[in-house]
Amino acid sequence: MISVDKNDAMPRFGMEEYVCKIASDLAQIEAAHLPDFFVLSPPRTGTTWLSTVLMSHPDICIPPEKELRYFDVAWKQSTIDYYIGRYSRSEGRLKGDASPSYVLLPENIIRLLHRAKPNMKFIVIVRDLEHRAWSNFCHSCSLGEFDLHSFGILQGEIPEEKILNFLAGDYSTSVADYREYLGRWLRHFPAEQFCIIGMDELTNKNTGAMLSRVLGFLNVSKVLPKSEDINVKINPAMVFPRSETVDCLLSILYRPKHEQQTAFFKHAFGVEMRHLLPHAHEVSAPLPLLNRADGFKVFVWNGRFYACYAEDFSLVSESLQYSSHVGAHYVVADHYSDLLRQINVQKKGLYDNRSEQEKEDARLLNILNDLASGYNTSNRFRVNLKSNRIVGEFKEFNLIDSRGLVIGLRKTIGPVDLMAADPQSLIERLGFDNAVVGRSTDEVTRFIDLIQHNKDRLADLEGRVARSWTAAENRMLGLIRVLEEKQSKLDAQLRHLQALTKQQERLLRPWWRRIFDSDLKSHTEE
Repeated sequence: MISVDKNDAMPRFGMEEYVCKIASDLAQIEAAHLPDFFVLSPPRTGTTWLSTVLMSHPDICIPPEKELRYFDVAWKQSTIDYYIGRYSRSEGRLKGDASPSYVLLPENIIRLLHRAKPNMKFIVIVRDLEHRAWSNFCHSCSLGEFDLHSFGILQGEIPEEKILNFLAGDYSTSVADYREYLGRWLRHFPAEQFCIIGMDELTNKNTGAMLSRVLGFLNVSKVLPKSEDINVKINPAMVFPRSETVDCLLSILYRPKHEQQTAFFKHAFGVEMRHLLPHAHEVSAPLPLLNRADGFKVFVWNGRFYACYAEDFSLVSESLQYSSHVGAHYVVADHYSDLLRQINVQKKGLYDNRSEQEKEDARLLNILNDLASGYNTSNRFRVNLKSNRIVGEFKEFNLIDSRGLVIGLRKTIGPVDLMAADPQSLIERLGFDNAVVGRSTDEVTRFIDLIQHNKDRLADLEGRVARSWTAAENRMLGLIRVLEEKQSKLDAQLRHLQALTKQQERLLRPWWRRIFDSDLKSHTEE
C-alpha cells in the first residue's frame, strides 16, 4: 500500500465541526448564489460526459473543473466565497455543480442545503451496480487513487486481495447504493425535483431525446449540441480483466440489490430501470474475505457482510444458504465498517445504543475524512493529468498520453508505473506485443494494427502449416488405408488359395492312394 504524503494529510474532522462550518457558510450568502442544480450521481455513471455537454449550452454554467466538491471535502481548505465565485460569470445562466462525491453527504448537510435553497434540482444517472463498481476500480487505478488513502501510480499487477478490499470497502459500497443515498435527499427534497436517467440512455441512439428531457427538466431552451459532440467518449478508464473471485464478489454484493434498487426507483420516482436486472453469474456459497487474528471469519453473502468464529463458518454458511435455523452466533451488516464495529462491541461485551442515522453519519464521515486526506494530492494529480492521462482504448490496448508520447499497454498486464521507466525499458520489460510507444495516437494505433496484422499472418501461416500437415497426415492415412485394403485382399487371396489347396488335397488324396496302392502291388509281385 502506498503511503500518504505527510504534508498533504489533513486533521480528521468531526460532525459538529463539519455542520457548524457549512451552516455558517450558507448563512453568509443568498440562495441565488448557490447552484441551481446538482448532478447527483455516483462516480463512473457518465457525469463528466453529461457535464461537458451541458457546459456547451448557452443557458447553463458549469465551472471547467466540474467537480467543485465544496460540501464534502473542499470546505475544510477553501471558503464559500471562492465556491460561489466560480459562478461569478454565470450572468443569469443556470448554475450547476457535478460532484459525484455529493452522494456521500450526511443528512445533516442535506438538511442545511434544503434550508438554504429548497428549490434546488437534481439529475441522477443510474448505472448497473456491478459494472459501475468495476469501472470505478479501473478508473481509480488510472488516476492512482486506488486505496483512497494515497495517490500515486501503481506498479505491476495488483494483488487480488487489494482488489477485493477496494470493492468491498465502505466507499465502493456506499456510493453504489442509490436507495440509501437518494433516501437521505428525498427526506428533504420532493421527488419532482429529481430527473432520473438510465445509463443506457447515454449510450443508445436516442441520446438526443434524453438530453431534451434533461433540458426540459431544467427549464432551459432545448438547444442540442452537434451529434459528433454528443457521441464523443469522455473520461475513459483503463480496462482490466476480472478474475473469477472478483466476479463472485461483485455478484454476491450487488445481485440481491438489483431488485431492491429497481423497486425503489419505481416506488419513489415512478420510473422503470430495466437495465438493473441481475446478471447471469451464479454464486452458490458465501465468499470468505478475511480471517481475523481474534478468531472471526469475515465473509459476504446475499449483498451483506457477515462474521462468525472460524470454527462455526461451515454451520453458519450452510444455514444461510438454506435459510434454516443457525445454531451458531454471527453478526451481520450492510457495510464493512459497520460489521467491524459490531465485532468490537461484541468482544468488549458492550451495547451500541446509537441510532441508525448516527451509525450512518459515522460511516460517511469516516469516508469523507479519507477522501479529504488526499484531496490536495488528488487535485495536483488531476490538474497534471495531461502528463499521464488515459486517452482511450484500441482493440486489446489501453492508450495513455505520457510525457508527450502515447503508450499502448495491453489490458491483460494491469497498471504499470509509467513515470518511473523510460519507454525503451518499458518495451524491453513487457515485450513488443504488450507495450507500444509512439508520438501520437494514430501512430500507436498503426503499430497495434501492424502487430495484429503480423499476428494474423503468423496465425494464418500456422494455420496453413497445420492444414498442410493435416493434409499430409490425411494422404498418409489414405496410403495406409490403401495398403491395408491391398493387404486385406492379399490375405483374402491367400486364404482362398489355402482353401483351394486343401480342397485339392481332399480331391487328390484318393487318386494318390490308388496310385500308391498300385505301385505297391506291382512292386510286391516283382
